[in-house]
Amino acid sequence: MKSTFIKTIQTLSVVSAILAVGAVASADNCKKPNVKVQNDRSAAIKVTKIQYFDTCDQKWRTEDVSEKEIDAGKSFTFTDDLEYVGNCAISKFKLYRAVRQSTGSAYGSFAWGSELVPDQGSNQRCNTGVTYTIHAHE
Repeated sequence: MKSTFIKTIQTLSVVSAILAVGAVASADNCKKPNVKVQNDRSAAIKVTKIQYFDTCDQKWRTEDVSEKEIDAGKSFTFTDDLEYVGNCAISKFKLYRAVRQSTGSAYGSFAWGSELVPDQGSNQRCNTGVTYTIHAHE
C-alpha cells in the first residue's frame, strides 16, 4: 500500500512538472511582432508603453517599451515580445504617451490614448514577425 501511494505521488509530480513546462512555453508565443506606430498628430509624441487587447482571454495587457519620441508625420516600429497572446488575435492597442507642447515644459504628462484598431484589422493573430500598424491621431 505504501509503495502504491509513493508511486502515485511520483506520477502526480511528473504530470505537474509537464503541465508547468507546457504553460510556460505557451505563455510567450508571440515573439518579436512589429508594432508600427504612425504619428498622425501635428506634434511629436513620446511613447513608453503599449497596451494590447488579448482576444483569447478578453483582457488588456501592458508591455513596457524603450522610450521613443516619434515626430509628427513620422513612424517608429517597436519590436518586443507580447506575452500570453501566442496565436491569439490582438484587436486593438493603446499608447501610453506624452504630447510635445509648444510652450512650457517639453512634454505634457503621460496618459493612455484612445483605442486604436490596427490597419490589418482586428482578427490578425499574433505570431512571430507579424506587423500591426496603428495610427496615433489624438
